[in-house]
Amino acid sequence: MALNGTLQEFAFSSFPHLVQLNLSFNIFFGIIPPQIGNLSKLQYLDLGSNQLSGVIPPEIGHLNQLRILYFDVNQLHGSIPPEIGQLSLINVLALCHNNLYGSIPSSLGNLSNLANFYFNNNSLFDSIPLVLGNLNSLSTMDLSQNQFSGSIPLSLGNLSNLGILYLYSNSFSGSIPSIIGNLKSLLQLDLSENQLIGSIPLSFGNLSRLTLMSLFNNLLSGSLPPILGNLKSLSALGLHINQLSGVIPSSIELCKNHLSGVIPHSIGNLTGLLLLNMCENHLSGPIPKSFKNLTSVERVLLNQNNLSGKVYEAFGDHPNLTFLNLSQNNFCGEISFNWRNFPKLGTFIVSVNNISGSIPPEIGDSPKLQVLDLSSNSIVGEIPVQLGKLFSLNKLILNLNQLSGGMPLELGSLTELQYLDLSANKLKSSIPKSIGNLLRLRYLDLSNNQFGHKIPIELEKLIHLSELDLSYNFLGEEIPFQICNMKSLEKLRLCHNNLSGFIPRCFEGMHRLSHVDISYNELLGPIPNSSAFKDAQMEGNTGLCGNVQGLPSCRAFTTCKQASRKKWVVIMFSSLVMVVLLICLIGFRVLSNKRRTENRKKFVRTCLN
Repeated sequence: MALNGTLQEFAFSSFPHLVQLNLSFNIFFGIIPPQIGNLSKLQYLDLGSNQLSGVIPPEIGHLNQLRILYFDVNQLHGSIPPEIGQLSLINVLALCHNNLYGSIPSSLGNLSNLANFYFNNNSLFDSIPLVLGNLNSLSTMDLSQNQFSGSIPLSLGNLSNLGILYLYSNSFSGSIPSIIGNLKSLLQLDLSENQLIGSIPLSFGNLSRLTLMSLFNNLLSGSLPPILGNLKSLSALGLHINQLSGVIPSSIELCKNHLSGVIPHSIGNLTGLLLLNMCENHLSGPIPKSFKNLTSVERVLLNQNNLSGKVYEAFGDHPNLTFLNLSQNNFCGEISFNWRNFPKLGTFIVSVNNISGSIPPEIGDSPKLQVLDLSSNSIVGEIPVQLGKLFSLNKLILNLNQLSGGMPLELGSLTELQYLDLSANKLKSSIPKSIGNLLRLRYLDLSNNQFGHKIPIELEKLIHLSELDLSYNFLGEEIPFQICNMKSLEKLRLCHNNLSGFIPRCFEGMHRLSHVDISYNELLGPIPNSSAFKDAQMEGNTGLCGNVQGLPSCRAFTTCKQASRKKWVVIMFSSLVMVVLLICLIGFRVLSNKRRTENRKKFVRTCLN
């Protein structure tokens, strides 16, 4: 329960040795009493997140042992008392989210130990004092969402330990000081929503540790300096709502931003481009045909945009291309590249698009291909046998298409394959025995197809397989006991097939197996005694028994089985007796007829004599 009331009755003088005082996240209101200055030994003071009002008492300057001061998230008003500059040991100073106004007192330049200072979300105005450049220990400066004006002082370039600089949502004008590029420790820089002009300083290319650079909603002009390509740690770049011009430089990554519009035709002028990363933006339209000019490009990432058009029209001869990710866009048409133009291509991902047509057999001419992902498209036809020539392939993902025909035997030649997903297609016939050659396979999903016949026993060779999904097919006969040799198996889904017979008891030795789904088959008999089968999905198998909720006990199953066996024996014995009697009757008739014929012959001979 939160404390409430005022601090005016608090007997500050009764605690001359108090070192820490934390009254944050309560409902204290009223003013901060001047008597707080009597706590001369205080090192930690937190009155944040209350409803305190009034001004900050100048007596706060008497707390010369204070290291941490939180007055944030209150309703304090008035100006910042210059006496705060007497807190020579202060390390954290948080006055943010109040109603403070006026300028920052120059006395704060004396706080040589200050590391974190938060004055954001107030109504402070005027310019930033030059003396703040003396705070060599400063790692965080947040003056955002105030009314500061004037230019950003050059003295901030002296803050060599500064990691976070937030000056956004103010009225700063002038150009961005190039000396900010000297702040080698800077991780986050946000100067957005001001009135800054000029170009982005070339010196920003020195900020190699920068993860966020936000300069949007200013009046910046000129082109992006190519040296920004040195910002390898950058994960967020905001440059929108400016007056920037020129082409995208060859060495910059623009992934995970808010870039929109089309990729400019002028990108084809970057003939020395090695890396183009514009993933996770809002880009639209087709890839410009000028992209064919990028003969030096090695890696292209345009995934997770709204790009459209026929995917093959933008590409030409790219002898150095090793990585191409076009997934999660609106590309259409066939993937009828001249695959001989991509001799070094190792990764090709075009999943979640509107690709149609068939898989071109020529794709087998990409000997270095390691990842091929064509999933979630509208690809038809058969899987070409030429894929069996991709001997370096370790991931083949073709699920969620309309592929038909059988699974080619030649896929068994992909001995480096670790991940194979052909699920949700129209594949039929039997699963080829050559699948047992994929000794490195760790993931196999053939579910939601029309595979028939039986589960191949050659699966036992896949000793590294951790997930096997053969569900929603027409597989029949028994579950082969050889499957128990797959000691790495963790997940097994065989549901919605026509499997029959008993479940092999050897499953009890598969200790890594944790998830099993054998529902909706025709299995019978006792389930294996293992934790995986106790939690397994087994509905739709009326013949199963075991000590699991929802199944009959195997004792009842055995009694019924024995009664059935007795009935079978009686029927068989009765049938046997009937057969013997029938044989005897036929024999008797034959013998009687034979004797009658012989007697007749004797009678005739007698008459003739």
